Amino acid sequence: MTPARHYCIMRSLLLSVAILSAHVSPAFAEASEPPFVGAQVFIEPGQTPEQIDGWFAQLAKHDMRVCRIRMFENYMRKPDGGWDFTLFDHAFRAAEKHQIRIFATLFPATPFDDVGGFKFPRTEAHQAEVAEYIKNVVNHFKQFSSLHGWVLVNEPGSGKAPDEPLTREHFKQWQARQTPPDPRTDVYQTLDFAAERFLVDHTAGSLH
Repeated sequence: MTPARHYCIMRSLLLSVAILSAHVSPAFAEASEPPFVGAQVFIEPGQTPEQIDGWFAQLAKHDMRVCRIRMFENYMRKPDGGWDFTLFDHAFRAAEKHQIRIFATLFPATPFDDVGGFKFPRTEAHQAEVAEYIKNVVNHFKQFSSLHGWVLVNEPGSGKAPDEPLTREHFKQWQARQTPPDPRTDVYQTLDFAAERFLVDHTAGSLH
């Protein structure tokens, strides 16, 4: 096994282990239930069905019944514009076999070094591309009983709104909707959280 392959496997199984109890939804567990522990499993080209099955077997062996998978568009979209879901199908089938529930994170195409992933569409055309990705991925993977839910955005609210054409247009529209300051209280020194408030609204609007 090459060092690079060994690193890939270890990252998938050990380095990316994450405590998911902070993300328990009311629909998933009652308040009386104990926290649960899962792992982030990276599915990437070059992995074999046997390797993938082995990772889910390890999760089950150690009573880790949930995991999160980043649904990389770059690993599903073919050069001709078609789709090949085979690699991720192996993971969802292995999860079914070993009774692991998957939180699938939407991860539209983004540069390799963008580890945080997609946050906001750059243009109207880019927004349409993202919508097409979501439609194809969601409609395909809804067939698997191992799919527990979708993580709509990885790390929402982190950073700041990007300086992109569509975001700038939305910011102008957002500013126009804001209530002007009250002249009776505007004499006081205050902190300006406009950028943070816009980031919240822009994130919610983009998800909608």
